[in-house]
Amino acid sequence: MDGEGSFQCEIIKSKRKLSNTIVNFSLQIKQSNHDVAILNAIKYFFNAGYLKPKYNIYNLKEAKYNVRTTSALWIRDVKKITELLDNYPLFSIKRLDYLDWKELIHLKNKKEHYNEEGLLLMYLIKNDMNAKRFK
Repeated sequence: MDGEGSFQCEIIKSKRKLSNTIVNFSLQIKQSNHDVAILNAIKYFFNAGYLKPKYNIYNLKEAKYNVRTTSALWIRDVKKITELLDNYPLFSIKRLDYLDWKELIHLKNKKEHYNEEGLLLMYLIKNDMNAKRFK
């Protein structure tokens, strides 16, 4: 997670009503196709998530000739992720992304995405995470 993980927050703002705004959270971990077994092991550990693209991970030939050079594991089980990372914290700059991600979860739980000020705050936090943190 520290090297190839990315904490994601997807905000889908309704054009009709602010109360229809949807906020989804996930952890994405990417690896080269030849390392897709690592992603599968993480999926097994969490007992959650899905691999993209989908193909037989035990067929290295299929992975080698896949159009994409990387595979990604998406985990949407926020509770499992936060339980692990609260007990075994990250010690790199990625920790800041995790803390921001948790703040976004907290704001959603308080239903802040249903008002303009809260939604703006969520966009500001989201736009400072991951690779955007250093721009």
